[in-house]
Amino acid sequence: MSHTLLDNVNIVIDTGSTLSLISADIVNKLNLPRQHTRPVRVNQAHGNFQLTQICDVYLQIGQINKRIMMYIIENHLPYVILGLPDCSLYKLVIDCDKNEILQNGKYIINQHTKINNQMSLHIQENTNNKLDNQDGIVNTPEEIFPPLIVKQLSPPNLSLLSEYSHVFSKNKYDVGKIRIEPTRINLTSDLPVSQRAYRTSATEEVEINKQIKNLLAAGLIKESNSCYSSPVTLAYKRDEMKKTRLCIDYRKLNAICKTDAEPLPRIDPLLPLHVFCDASQVAIGAILKQPDSSGNLHPVSYHSRTLRSYEKNYCITELECLAIVDALDKFFYYLHGKRFIIHTDHAALVWLKNVKKLRGRLFRWSLKLSMFDYEVKYLKGTANVEADMLSRHPTAQYIQHSVHLLELDEIKTHQNLDNLDTSKYKKINDVLVLKKKNLFKIVVPFSLRRKVLQNVHEQFGHPGTQKMINLITPQYYWPHINQDISVFVKHCDVCQLNKKKRQKRFGLLQTVPPTDRPFE
Repeated sequence: MSHTLLDNVNIVIDTGSTLSLISADIVNKLNLPRQHTRPVRVNQAHGNFQLTQICDVYLQIGQINKRIMMYIIENHLPYVILGLPDCSLYKLVIDCDKNEILQNGKYIINQHTKINNQMSLHIQENTNNKLDNQDGIVNTPEEIFPPLIVKQLSPPNLSLLSEYSHVFSKNKYDVGKIRIEPTRINLTSDLPVSQRAYRTSATEEVEINKQIKNLLAAGLIKESNSCYSSPVTLAYKRDEMKKTRLCIDYRKLNAICKTDAEPLPRIDPLLPLHVFCDASQVAIGAILKQPDSSGNLHPVSYHSRTLRSYEKNYCITELECLAIVDALDKFFYYLHGKRFIIHTDHAALVWLKNVKKLRGRLFRWSLKLSMFDYEVKYLKGTANVEADMLSRHPTAQYIQHSVHLLELDEIKTHQNLDNLDTSKYKKINDVLVLKKKNLFKIVVPFSLRRKVLQNVHEQFGHPGTQKMINLITPQYYWPHINQDISVFVKHCDVCQLNKKKRQKRFGLLQTVPPTDRPFE
């Protein structure tokens, strides 16, 4: 940014102005560089006008030379107007009684300069006049700073804020503009998406028109006659004022947009490599990572696959080793000839590289691993989350039914009547239970067993033997419960009548019956 020294220029100190002004004649005469800024609307005695350009200059008063920002005013004033905030930069003290100006305790001006009252400027507050949009600048009629901030700031700080006021947003519509090349949206279909406007209430229509008018005035949107159209709707915010936000329903347009494929970052051959592996009973997974400048690891490539039928018979050690071998085959062109680290959550594989006696698959895999220069590090399973997720096939969520068929009072009464052998069971709240595999199951007395079987069989749509066992045994127990369930299902009349026949259909050719009379 270039600056120009103003020398031998008349200066008018205006204590009623918060801006420093310079006339266009002086700018043109000295060939000062102009810069566009956010417009500021100002008042004067004979009308209002706006300032849209500034210039940075070096202005010397007395022994102090400072760089200040001045707004360019389109008139023929032969002097520069220095506002009150910039006066503090030069440490000026005005003595109105003696008509003198002091700087650092020394008199620099001992004559009174008469100020034209018609040119006393101040920033207009709370204006709603529309400003024009020119040269890519969003012209919003705003005050530079709120009055509360202006009162609290000292003159030097206020001058600093005034100098860089163009970097502050004045309101929610003051977002600025940039000049870029037109963006093209690639679609899967050339048929235009044209939708009708949504029906709205009278109150919503007023709010929509108000927000559209404000966006047009700010230059953020413009009228269009495109064949593509999407409806707008109001989204209400969750607050007491019930503010609304204007939203556009682009769902139909988004449905035919060609999405950009986000590629994974390319591998950097100069950075170290880390391989994270994990295995489960259904699949194996691996991730290739590299560190950034801060040492944080980021993925470069992923790999996972389900286990083959014969691989499901491997023990856990063999599965973990299989995950490593399969990962090295997948990332062979990245890892071969380089030193890398293998992270696994199976501690038994840490000794795999140095163990001397190996047999079977582990021996063959060890020979294959000898082609690589690697180090195996143990990583806790809780920390190896990403590879663990890749090695686990997502399972469907099943709805678990809780079977509550008997009341506790009813169970207590019948247990006492049946005189059950209490030596095998425990009593919890006067109810006999059996602890089996860390589960407490209610012991069903003989008089209630048929009721349990009948209720479960009818409520759950006459299930088969195995389903009945899965429904009853998690909560209830009695001796030979599986046999009783099987017998009950086999003797169910409804199940026998509707049971599907699994035998093959009879053929069309049948045995010819004997004749009843001659020549038949």
